[in-house]
Amino acid sequence: MKKYLYVWLLPLVWSICSFMSFQFPGDEYGLYAVSSIIGIWIAIVIDMPGDIHHPAFWMSITATGAIIMALIGWGLSALRVKLKLWLILHICAAALFFLLAVFSYPSIEKALSKNGSWWAYIFSSLNVGLYVSVIFSGIITGILRIIQKKKSAKDTMPVKN
Repeated sequence: MKKYLYVWLLPLVWSICSFMSFQFPGDEYGLYAVSSIIGIWIAIVIDMPGDIHHPAFWMSITATGAIIMALIGWGLSALRVKLKLWLILHICAAALFFLLAVFSYPSIEKALSKNGSWWAYIFSSLNVGLYVSVIFSGIITGILRIIQKKKSAKDTMPVKN
């Protein structure tokens, strides 16, 4: 189970946050669009119905994003990314995006009146943080693996007298 943790964890987290972001979309569905960007393209490619509230709209976006996140999860599992690294990056990135989004307005009241609720900021920040965390945890782990391989290759080289 631990070996394939990311294969099911990432799509689950992403899908829940995407669905909840659809329920609390922000102004003109802007925060939803940004937070669900990896699945949104399917609505354009298959020419979805004009009504954004049609269940096929958000279900196809959620399914597409979940599949992409499962593939990304497979990659992170193959790299053996440490859960602690990914989790720290996810929490930090989500918190950073939350703060940047809210404080991009002159006041909290203006931010809430623009996007409707705290939930709009929370769920969109969680998904944007997810994007950042998978990219950086993959890069960091990849670099560490390369360094470890070079070090172990260097350690196993015969010593010249």
